[in-house]
Amino acid sequence: MRLKHKVAIVTGGGSGIGRACCQVFAREGARVVAADRASERALETARIIEREGGTCIALTVDVTRADEIESMFRTTAEKLGPVRILVNNAGILLHKSLMDTTEEEWETVLKVNLKSVFLCSKRAIPEMLKTGGGKIVNISSLAVQSTDPYQAAYTASKAGVIGLTRSMALEFSRRRIGINCICPGAVRTNILAPADQIEVRTRLEGVPIGYMAEPEDIASVALFLASEDSNYMVGEAIVVDGGVSKNMYPFFSPFSLQEGLVETD
Repeated sequence: MRLKHKVAIVTGGGSGIGRACCQVFAREGARVVAADRASERALETARIIEREGGTCIALTVDVTRADEIESMFRTTAEKLGPVRILVNNAGILLHKSLMDTTEEEWETVLKVNLKSVFLCSKRAIPEMLKTGGGKIVNISSLAVQSTDPYQAAYTASKAGVIGLTRSMALEFSRRRIGINCICPGAVRTNILAPADQIEVRTRLEGVPIGYMAEPEDIASVALFLASEDSNYMVGEAIVVDGGVSKNMYPFFSPFSLQEGLVETD
């Protein structure tokens, strides 16, 4: 029960890595908020956790809007208590040539993947300072180290998450707020829904460990960063990719993903 009685908000908590984080945190005693712009998915996460005997509420939130984030934190405080853990997980992927990427698409990716981390963290930190500290876990991506020529906006946004994580971590580490991030490789989430089995098998050839990550593989690292076990870590970007970044085999094909915006949370 490493998170007993602590309140945690997980953005993008309606599916994939976000849902897995909600479940793992609840099993460790946290009172969890599954925040997602898709209300039904967030409700399903809450139902799953409640069936397991945990505590979770579902909130519909657009994490690019400061007013909705403010409402999320107010509701959380009223129903569960002050937030001690924040997982900035909500994200989208744009797989598209730079020359075909519109200004609107670029801004959408930066808003969801990077601006939301800024807005949610800015709202959470004062609350954590009042209650003696807290933990912020940001989800970046392996794409920052080993990217795809068709992921300019996505890679830029996720690189920004690492930079923001490091700066915030240095600013608040002496005030008992631990801020770190995770850089997952390919995970079985919504992002892989359009992929056929041949494509998935091709990708697996580039994973030294021999299998693709499940959301729980990332959630277990998030649990470590959200707990007191990671107290001496400041601004780290932990790669969780099954060894892909150590392998010379090309992992992603430029034509292996669906074109357009795809949710990654």
